Amino acid sequence: MRLDNLPPRWSRRFAFVGPSSRSFGLIARWGDRSPHSVAFAPPAVQASRVLRTACLGVVASLWLTALPVRAQPDAPDPEAGDAAAPAPGSASDSGSDTTDAKADDTAGDEKRDRDDEDDEDEDEDEDDEDEDEDEDDDDMEDPRVLEQRRAEKEQTAHEEKHPREPLVAVEPPDTPEWERRLEVGASFAFVLRPWANALAPSDIGYNPAPGFGVHLQWPVFEWLRFHPYFVHAFHSLDIPQGGLTTTTANSISADATISDESVATFIIGAKIAPTWPITKRWRAWATAGVGWGRYEFPKMTVTETDGTTFEIRERAAVVVEFPLGLGVAFDVIERWMSVHYEATAAPITGHSGNGHEVFQAIDADGNIRDVGGFGAVDVSIVQNLGVSIIL
Repeated sequence: MRLDNLPPRWSRRFAFVGPSSRSFGLIARWGDRSPHSVAFAPPAVQASRVLRTACLGVVASLWLTALPVRAQPDAPDPEAGDAAAPAPGSASDSGSDTTDAKADDTAGDEKRDRDDEDDEDEDEDEDDEDEDEDEDDDDMEDPRVLEQRRAEKEQTAHEEKHPREPLVAVEPPDTPEWERRLEVGASFAFVLRPWANALAPSDIGYNPAPGFGVHLQWPVFEWLRFHPYFVHAFHSLDIPQGGLTTTTANSISADATISDESVATFIIGAKIAPTWPITKRWRAWATAGVGWGRYEFPKMTVTETDGTTFEIRERAAVVVEFPLGLGVAFDVIERWMSVHYEATAAPITGHSGNGHEVFQAIDADGNIRDVGGFGAVDVSIVQNLGVSIIL
């Protein structure tokens, strides 16, 4: 069969020669679509193309030979006539043969699929083994990895030989009870100093005065508190005529008047308070302590009977007191804020300073005039109503 007889539109041209019982030769030419390319090519080119075509034919024949041969039904004998015709029941046999052939084909396909899957699994296993070998090679190159693995093996062997004891159930610790640490607060104070005859009889009086205080309460024990305190107040003075007159010749006259002024006082001290916790929120205590205080008298103006005036300079005095009292407190907001009331009476001693002594002043004519001292307070009574922050 000539290649020039094939249609020119084919990209590949084939010629089949020499079919046999199970295979046939295949001759194919790849190249130009022109039908005259073989006939008019040089001899060397024609020989190479023929050789290549022959090789392709051999490969195709081998491939077709390897394919399974399906059995062909026997041709009927024309001499047998009607006697050789198949019986009506023979159709089932033919159908069964066809079904068996299909089943064989299906079984063959399934077997080939299983073989392909087994090949893929084997390839994956080989890849995994290659990776493991690569890792082992890497580990062999790094001594630190070998040492780590050796330590892990030793640890595993030790744990297998000496298993750990089971953990003992431990109960959580009890929550510690809340304790009062400190109380800091302020208070409104009402201060009385009714008597002022501690050093000598005096007609001068200290009027009751409001004040304020600051306190701190530290519970050393549940039943005992340490109580620093501070109280400040301004007392107006009641100075009658002749209240500052002395027995000396140059004393101010008994008819002279002195301007009304106030004295600033403060006391700072500490107390010990045995405490009775009535309930968690109520408590009461008795208190005893010691304090030091100062009285500061401002400038004053003296007016004589003839209308002349002169000033008396500032004076001061200090005292020591020993307060005794009772108190009670209630936690308005538990663990946060409390209110308290406390009343104390403090005998006063240790009076000193020029506020209680004869003092000198210069009048309008330049003469020295003697001015008497202020009366010394005998006792101080303080009532406190305060608020504390619990820390």
